[in-house]
Amino acid sequence: MSCYLITTEQGRKVARPVTSEEEYRALRGSSTQLANLRLAREGNEQAKRRLIQFNYSGHYPPSADGSAVPVKGCRLPSQAFGFDLDDREAFDQAARQLLAQPKEYGLLMLERSARQGGHAVFHRQAGRTILENQVRVAQALQCEMDTSAHDINRVYFTTSDRPDDLLYLSPELFADPYDEAQVAAEAILLEERERYGREELPPGAHRANKHFRPGCDEEPEPQPTEPQPPTEPQPAEAAAQPEPQPTEPQPTEGAAQPQPAAPQEPAQTEESYLGLPYAEIIAKWWELYNDGLTPVKSNRDVLTFELAVNLRHICGFDRRLLERVIPCYDGFPSEQKMKCIDSALAEKRTQMPRRLRDVLIALQRDHLQQGDTDTPTPTGTEWEEGLGDLYHYDLLPPLPQGVKDSVEAAGHTQAQPPPTPSPLPPRRPPAGTPRGRRPATRRPRPPSSPSHPPSEPWPPA
Repeated sequence: MSCYLITTEQGRKVARPVTSEEEYRALRGSSTQLANLRLAREGNEQAKRRLIQFNYSGHYPPSADGSAVPVKGCRLPSQAFGFDLDDREAFDQAARQLLAQPKEYGLLMLERSARQGGHAVFHRQAGRTILENQVRVAQALQCEMDTSAHDINRVYFTTSDRPDDLLYLSPELFADPYDEAQVAAEAILLEERERYGREELPPGAHRANKHFRPGCDEEPEPQPTEPQPPTEPQPAEAAAQPEPQPTEPQPTEGAAQPQPAAPQEPAQTEESYLGLPYAEIIAKWWELYNDGLTPVKSNRDVLTFELAVNLRHICGFDRRLLERVIPCYDGFPSEQKMKCIDSALAEKRTQMPRRLRDVLIALQRDHLQQGDTDTPTPTGTEWEEGLGDLYHYDLLPPLPQGVKDSVEAAGHTQAQPPPTPSPLPPRRPPAGTPRGRRPATRRPRPPSSPSHPPSEPWPPA
């Protein structure tokens, strides 16, 4: 089945399968549902919360005793997915297209919502995530969609079974065959596809909590090609320059030689972090965490994503800078690399990762050992500030409970490098002590206490 009734029992949401069209229509047409729907359309928020809730995107295996299945923690996908249209005019236009050819779109259910807009349920293409299928429908209907509404456990507040509310219903919604082993295997593949940025999505659909409109949000993305035009007019300018060059002597050529060196210096400063070139940082990264090997075709997606997730902290979370400093390994297409970078930038922002700090420390140590004076390497306060406020705290060994409580009370950022103690002079024995022998010390003896009372004379008198 691809339709589940969501209720609350003992403070937690549970799912019960809806196995037939008759049961589905009876739930929507109950007197309680119709009363709450009437109040909700009048603006009563509490009544809207009491409307019947259905889930179409998740699969909840039946329990052994036939009881309801908890919704929380279930990550198995169903063979359908929900689609939300908030705008009333956009829903009316999309409804006309869907009702004209429901089979071609894979339509299973179409309804009006309690306030405005409506909901639709479609067949999900196997091997594709919910977000990929939602984008596919949005591109086919040329309508706006919410990229944050792709959770498996998402619920929809339903309306009535009247023809003006329930516009379309297919019996296939309740007759989906399932193989539990195949569902579990596909769930793992879909989670990896979403986690490692393997979804085939337009760039605008990667942004969370944003309404994506096909054709509008796809146009700004060709901006990375803007740096290319400056390189094209250069040959034209160079072709125009030979005319004054013959009229000037050779000193002008000597004066022109430092000009290519001038743009190289800012390029080096732009492509470095605290004096360390990004190319050396990336090379040291592969040396420490991939045995010195660069990514190949079989692992370039995952390794490029991991590199971008860590490298973004020292690139100012700049998409274009990451595009320039991260190479395309083993024939990696530029578009696929940008998808990995976009997925990395969409991850939750944290403090500088420990692995990246280790790379920077190892690279600085290499520069100091080589005695390289041409490449400036930060030292002291500048280097510690570049690594973050928790640099010294992360270097602390496991602390005892009492000391750990004191550190927590003082704050992690208060950790400082330990001062180097001055060596103490050797302790000298007292004068007159023979060499090699320690002065004898007498320890006081404890008072003797008899372990048993004195024996009495025998025989007794």
